[in-house]
Parts: sequence; structure tokens; C-alpha cells
Amino acid sequence: MRNIRLFILAGVASFLMVGCVYGPHIAHIPIYEQKGDMQVSGALSVWDGVSASAGVAVTDHFALQTMSSVTPFNGVINTQTSLGYYNAFDNHTMLGIYGGYGNCNGWEYFDHGDSMGGTFVSDNRLFVQVDYGWMKQSFGGIAGRLTAGYMQSGLFFLEPALDIPIKMGPLYLAVKFSCMMISENYGDTFPIPNVGLGVSYNFNFKE
Repeated sequence: MRNIRLFILAGVASFLMVGCVYGPHIAHIPIYEQKGDMQVSGALSVWDGVSASAGVAVTDHFALQTMSSVTPFNGVINTQTSLGYYNAFDNHTMLGIYGGYGNCNGWEYFDHGDSMGGTFVSDNRLFVQVDYGWMKQSFGGIAGRLTAGYMQSGLFFLEPALDIPIKMGPLYLAVKFSCMMISENYGDTFPIPNVGLGVSYNFNFKE
């Protein structure tokens, strides 16, 4: 029961912390093995600032994930939630396909030479993502994610991410990379890189 409360609190905190204005996430990419697997994490990164996430394997094949971030220097707040199907293989790898919804809001600043200022922006997005990774609970692992989506403002985006967790006592320390590529109405595409460090705690509420 205590572990279930921990997951609920992490999920609520994730929504309250709540990253357009939208930029590449420092993703925690959970590798599930079975029903009841839960992972909560926090991270610091160049673009996202401070982020928190939580994920749970609701069944042996369906999982729910939630994530939020806040960027201190411009107050950008971002949240997203996804639900999808995963399959764990005997060689400690997992493949997952998820669909989700996200929202970001904050100040977008501009400098036109003769004028400077800012505009408060709020944007919604729909996305699909594919996760694939390998995880040995006693050691660590490596996981990749590819996210593609469409924003309410008319922007299409593609976001690859890499998560490399290493076992450190009861926790996992992770080096994280991501890069967002944005295209407006299929026009010019430009990349936005991000790098950060994170920590996660993995457990199973059934145990």
C-alpha cells in the first residue's frame, strides 16, 4: 500500500510541477517486465530545467506514463500523459508503443531589433512514441525512444531520445539525451538538442 501511495504522489507531483515554448524532453524511458512494475524519476537538464515522471505497468502488456517539467529561467511548464502496449522479451528487452496528450505554457520572448517583449503561449499536442530498451535490474541498461506528434499551433515534431541508467544502490543514475526536430507546415526543419542527468527508483507494488 505504501508503494502505491508513492506512485500516486509522484504522479500528482508530476502534474503540479508542471514543459510553443515546447522543447525536447529529458525522458525517463521505463523498461517494464510485468504487471505491477513502477518507476518514479526526477531529472535536471539544459532545456527542461527540473522534471519528474512516473510510470506503471497496469497489466502484463499495458502501461501508463506521466511526466512534467518546469524551466526556471522563463517559467515554461510542460505536462504529458501516455498510455500504450508493451511486450517484455526473455532477453531483458522491451518494446512499447504509446499514444498520448501533452500541454505546455509559458512566456515566449522575441527581439526584433527595434522592439523586444514576450507573449504568453499555451499549446496542446498529440503524439505517438515507440520505446525499445534493455534492462538488467542488478546493473542498469539502455533505452531509446522516438516520438512524433502534432501541436495545436500547427507544428509537426520528431523527437528521438536516449536514456542510459546505471544501478547505484537502491537507485539508478542516468545520463539522458534528446533532440527535437520541428517543422512548420512541412517547411524548414531545425534541431533543438538537450542533455541532462536523472535518478529513478524502480519497484513492483505486488512484491
